[in-house]
Amino acid sequence: MTASRDWTLPQHFAIWIGLFTTVTGLVGLAINPDFAVGDDATAETFIGIDWNGWHGVAALSVGLPGLAMAWFPGLAVPYLLYRAVTDAAVGLWAALDDRPLGVLYLPTAGDAILHTAIAALAALGIVRGMRRSVRTA
Repeated sequence: MTASRDWTLPQHFAIWIGLFTTVTGLVGLAINPDFAVGDDATAETFIGIDWNGWHGVAALSVGLPGLAMAWFPGLAVPYLLYRAVTDAAVGLWAALDDRPLGVLYLPTAGDAILHTAIAALAALGIVRGMRRSVRTA
């Protein structure tokens, strides 16, 4: 584990993505702790994102590991790769279906936009980190 002042660029990207996801997941869970499924699933919008209990738990399940993995230089890039791939897929899925998995209810396009933006940031963190390590090698 490295001191935060000695972190790599991917570690900085990982901690901020993990922190953002964790905080918004907690807030989303607090504003709509509903765990209904199917047609009974509800959504409350916060910062353009549709939230219910399932969405809040899903955000915590990917944000909290990011907070832990960011402390280790060798785990930051795999975390960012995971987030780039999964968030891109979720962004596409949210753009095509307003009830993914039958438990989330995403009536606005905010989720698709946010997940695509997170995927792009994660990919940027990987690319920038690779470019910086090539220059310093």
